[in-house]
Amino acid sequence: MPRFLLTVSLPKVIQQLCTCTLITDKTLQWAESRKNALTALSLVCTTVGIAPSSPVGGVDQVTLAGIFRTFIDGFEDYTVDSRGDIRAIVRESAMYSIQVLTNTSQPDLLEADLIRSVLHAVTKQSWMKVMRLDTYRKAVITGLVSSIGSLTESLVKSSSASSKLTIARF
Repeated sequence: MPRFLLTVSLPKVIQQLCTCTLITDKTLQWAESRKNALTALSLVCTTVGIAPSSPVGGVDQVTLAGIFRTFIDGFEDYTVDSRGDIRAIVRESAMYSIQVLTNTSQPDLLEADLIRSVLHAVTKQSWMKVMRLDTYRKAVITGLVSSIGSLTESLVKSSSASSKLTIARF
């Protein structure tokens, strides 16, 4: 959908897409719909843009945090049907969507608590044996660490200092 159409009713579009990602008794087997709604949320954000306070119809910081929470909730989809485990497609879409938003969001829009929640959700998924998620996991973690510029520098300083201590002990 073009930007000018989305901005007219952006809050309603985002709210409806978030609602589509919820599992209810009626929508239990609709994993494909949940997957599509998660992907659509990331596309809406990249189409209209993300800004701290968006007077021209983009996604603001509060809405962005809610969208990230929706993606994190997507990691909790454990739906099984006659084909077996269908939850992986929803988790894959959530992982992809988080990757897209972490790469397109301004670092100052991502609060520490939100980053902590995303990292927790992504690392929690790392024990799952879905190989196609490995690419997304690595990209999300790399994107978050890169977004926090000074964190990267402090991690490098910390790791080089600890390796010097280890060498000095031997």
